Amino acid sequence: MEAYYEILSQCPLFTGITRQEMPEILNCLDKRVAEIPKGDPVFLEGEPARFVGVVLSGGVQIVRDDYYGNRSVLTVAAPGGLFAEAFVCAGLETLPVSAFAVQNSTVLLLDCRRVMTGCGHDCLFHSRLVYNLLQGIAQKNLALTEKIRFMSRKTTREKLMEFLLDQAKRHGSAEFTIPYDRQALADYLAEYRGVQCGAHQVVVGAGLEYLLGLLAPLLHGTAAVETPGYPRALQVLENTGMRCCCLPVDEGGLSLDALDRSGAAVCYVTPSHQFPTGVTMPAGRRAELLHWAARRPGQRYIIEDDYDSEFRFDTRPLPSLQGMAGADGPVVYLSTCSRSLAPGIRIAYMVLPEHLLPAWHAKYRLYSGTVSRFEQQTLARFITGGYFTRHLARERVAYKARRDALTAALTAAFAPGELTLTGLHTGLHLLAHLRNAPPDAALHAAARAQGVRLSLLSDYDLTGSGSTAPGTFVLGYGSLADDSCPSVGETLKKLCTAARDSSLRV
Repeated sequence: MEAYYEILSQCPLFTGITRQEMPEILNCLDKRVAEIPKGDPVFLEGEPARFVGVVLSGGVQIVRDDYYGNRSVLTVAAPGGLFAEAFVCAGLETLPVSAFAVQNSTVLLLDCRRVMTGCGHDCLFHSRLVYNLLQGIAQKNLALTEKIRFMSRKTTREKLMEFLLDQAKRHGSAEFTIPYDRQALADYLAEYRGVQCGAHQVVVGAGLEYLLGLLAPLLHGTAAVETPGYPRALQVLENTGMRCCCLPVDEGGLSLDALDRSGAAVCYVTPSHQFPTGVTMPAGRRAELLHWAARRPGQRYIIEDDYDSEFRFDTRPLPSLQGMAGADGPVVYLSTCSRSLAPGIRIAYMVLPEHLLPAWHAKYRLYSGTVSRFEQQTLARFITGGYFTRHLARERVAYKARRDALTAALTAAFAPGELTLTGLHTGLHLLAHLRNAPPDAALHAAARAQGVRLSLLSDYDLTGSGSTAPGTFVLGYGSLADDSCPSVGETLKKLCTAARDSSLRV
């Protein structure tokens, strides 16, 4: 234990305790030292609330899972950090949270009953420990109160402005610096998407299209894209001079048989939530896709657009392809904050494999950043302060309620079996397939006549044939007002009726 005395001196519980006193104290508190591998639990929700933990090396994350399996990170304890003390001191019989090692960690566990009640040997340090414990809990309570003040604001803009005004007050000036380190983003991706990377692999840019346009010249050969798929991605790749081929999507995502036949060297996919079909690529097909790239190392690459991965309602998300491949695997990871925060915040990011970094720096080392330092610094603090994860948790609840209201309205407006809904488990849109539907052209004409903005699955057929699943609506609810959900079903029903009538007259 002597090797950890310096770390323990940084722990709030041991403030004012000398190194000479430390051995006696640890023995009195019934110390237990545990080596916890990365990802393993220190303790789990429902276990007896008995031990206070101190991180000696590595890191420990305190999490809470809701009914639907959505995970909220309450705090992360670094070396010298104290955790679980509030739950034990509150007298709870069982723990309401779980704790996991975020990397290979060494943890000191102390019997809190020994801290609170003394050992019966008239140890002079017990009163000091109790004082330290109460002070630490009080400080965490003040920090929580501050976070609630920020997060209680209704909009993202209000949250950010409240935070920035508080920083200006603390600095006594309207001008101040918030240190930014891409490590905050790297840590977030590692924890929530399983992405394996260092801060030096993260590239920040003003929008996914911008980053994709910079990436394409580093890759060679034909690029395969999904159809139906994201038209902007196809256009960006073609604008760089890259030859593209459009491959079909089935119930498991991109067809790997078609990929093998295509001769493509680059594959652009949206495995977490395929746009626009909404399907999620299963683990088996993800492994096969990685094997496709691994067969020709340095020649084949996967561009993983982790679209809508934050918004999963009924099932746990699968690990990212990049996380499965590793930090130097054949996967380039892309995502954005525009949907999770606000469209006006143009912050996208890309994680490059280690072996592509020399080529990236050689080509773009003189390029200036396209995202302001102010916005990057704010995002970093938003992440490290725990505000981002809480914001996402609240968004998931709100979007799930909006999805349920929309599906209820659609079910009420149409006859049983007339409208089939799919893609409900994740993302901010769903598909609605109309039985015995009129031609898509008639649906579009009826929508224009009624002043309704309408998207059909055939609109995203990148081959230009427009023959993909006719009569299938793509219904986004991300920007849909909550009070307008009940009227959507009736509006869509009237539109379908008008389209059927017009097609019969022809």
